[in-house]
Amino acid sequence: SNQPTSVDVINLIPRFCSQLEFREEILIKKTAVHIAERAKEICDIQSRAPDSIAGASIYMACAAIGEQKRMENIQTIVGVTENTIRQIYKIMLPKATQLFPADFQFKCLPANLPSS
Repeated sequence: SNQPTSVDVINLIPRFCSQLEFREEILIKKTAVHIAERAKEICDIQSRAPDSIAGASIYMACAAIGEQKRMENIQTIVGVTENTIRQIYKIMLPKATQLFPADFQFKCLPANLPSS
């Protein structure tokens, strides 16, 4: 990826979340940051661009919280292709149960998260 290493996914998520105008903005932001940090440890996404990881993490957080945000809305704000976000989301999905905070209250359980 040609992203400068100083751009960390953790810094991108809050900015993207505020632009997406979620009802549950604080919860989604906190959850997406946790997902991104865990995913970088346990999913094979280390080589991926931070904005793509941010998009996939936000998408997963929204789905689990039950706030419907279409992928195209996220893609527009994040500025990477929908396909790229979906690819990373699909890599993260099998480990979804391990990506959320321990005290997370699922509105949509990992087994029921969208498959793409």
